[in-house]
Amino acid sequence: MPETGPVGDDVREAVVEAVAAQLYLAPHEVDARQTFSDMGLDSIGAVEVTNTLATRFGVHLESVLVYECPTVPELADAVAAAVRHRKQVTEAALAPAPEAAQPAEPEPQLPDPTTTPTPTPTPTPTP
Repeated sequence: MPETGPVGDDVREAVVEAVAAQLYLAPHEVDARQTFSDMGLDSIGAVEVTNTLATRFGVHLESVLVYECPTVPELADAVAAAVRHRKQVTEAALAPAPEAAQPAEPEPQLPDPTTTPTPTPTPTPTP
């Protein structure tokens, strides 16, 4: 099912624009039902499309993504998923750290078994 909503719509529009630019087409001329290779997108164009989308959305995309997701809806869904993932990672990294749990009682201090107490010297009586 295609991604919808502000992120999905923005990503889909960006995919159409990136593909159209590589094929020297107007965005309305891109047929979302056709595969990119059927539209004439070559490997260099595929790299350019993924680079354009990666830069626009601030995500890492492999250039083979165009071949793994060969239509506008499939590529838009994959890019939207990468955007959501980046957002989740960023939010998790920026979330305040939970406070450390305090022990209910302090742990008893045990004597160190490796040391023995030094005897206290006793004064010797003077005659």
